[in-house]
Amino acid sequence: MTQSTYRIYPVKDLPFAREFMATPVGLHSPGLQRVLNVLRGEPLAGKYVLIEITPHKRWRLARLTGERGQPVPVLDTVFTDLQTAEREVFMLREVDGQSTADTAACLSVSEDVVNEDMSLQDDPLVPSDIGEPLIRITPNPARGHTAIRFALPAPLSVQVEVFDLQGRLVETVLSHEFESAGVHVAQIRTAGWHPGVYLCRLRAGSTVTTRKMLVAK
Repeated sequence: MTQSTYRIYPVKDLPFAREFMATPVGLHSPGLQRVLNVLRGEPLAGKYVLIEITPHKRWRLARLTGERGQPVPVLDTVFTDLQTAEREVFMLREVDGQSTADTAACLSVSEDVVNEDMSLQDDPLVPSDIGEPLIRITPNPARGHTAIRFALPAPLSVQVEVFDLQGRLVETVLSHEFESAGVHVAQIRTAGWHPGVYLCRLRAGSTVTTRKMLVAK
């Protein structure tokens, strides 16, 4: 694989980011395919990928080392929906692949995409009827502070942690044994954090759920 000669234009290519968020799997327009070619091209070191751990059912997030024959380090993030998984990788690659000069513009694009995606989720956060915890981060992007809301289907031990894209722990937001199901809220201050993308991980019992969180100036 050779390094792509195409470029991503943070403002001009915003419609293609929206196209992908709406339809991550299937046929894409030529413009979106160009964007994907850039995101999927070299260099490969540090690039986010999906590893299928259960055929057609479960996928795990991983990062390439860029060295042939080396094991691919896997992360804790597990997906049970391919479209959700593809959206996550797209957003991670979009932000991680930009140069320092493009960071502000890329973050602006990411804000629009995330806000548009979240606007589709207007249903109130309620305990899941399938036995899995739900999590929502608002506001996202965070400017100084945000709230992590999660709904538990049953009494569970909960830990909420935030990591940077290199997998380093930034903050343990919460570690608590909840005695009842329902919706709970944890506040987090992001003042002083570097602008960019973070991963918020909710561990409830044996289930782990990860959501992307953007921090803006």
